[in-house]
Amino acid sequence: RGQDLAAGSTGDLSSLRIMNNSGNAVVTLGARAQAQAAADAARVARAAAAAVPARAQAPPRRGSAVKVLRGVEETQRKSVAALKAMVELLIEKGVFSRDEYLSRVKR
Repeated sequence: RGQDLAAGSTGDLSSLRIMNNSGNAVVTLGARAQAQAAADAARVARAAAAAVPARAQAPPRRGSAVKVLRGVEETQRKSVAALKAMVELLIEKGVFSRDEYLSRVKR
């Protein structure tokens, strides 16, 4: 997590398998798809980081509880927007379908 797969790894990176909590392979990516997915994830992460204003990243020095609450709500809105963008990208790339995603969310 948070590390480059190629850095410091001696394993075979010709394919990447994404496993669910049960240990079943959910997605298997070849080297080309793996590189594209990594580039797409990095692009989404940069967009999400740019969307959060600097004042929301640093703790407030002083302020009322209402101001703090508004800041938290704004940060949550930005996070939700970033997650929605990532889900749309994964659906677009064919990692999973919209119906599969919705069935998981409704559980």
